[in-house]
Amino acid sequence: MLLRELVAEEGPGHVLLLERVVPLLDMVATFFGPSSRSALLMVASNALLSAAAGALREPIWGPQGDSALLARRMLASVLPRGGAL
Repeated sequence: MLLRELVAEEGPGHVLLLERVVPLLDMVATFFGPSSRSALLMVASNALLSAAAGALREPIWGPQGDSALLARRMLASVLPRGGAL
């Protein structure tokens, strides 16, 4: 449903994403820098897709701990020097 709302040009999900998610992403980018926006979206997209994969989650993504570690590393790489998660 989320993907459908992202590509649809109208509808309640589209409006909700524009009104709630975009300002949140703007705040993240302002606080942590422009690269953090993409990193956050990649981590969130990965989490949603892996959660939706059901029984295929572990065969495709591997152990759950690996995804969390990768997410931390990706986000930490875009934080200002000395930033921590």
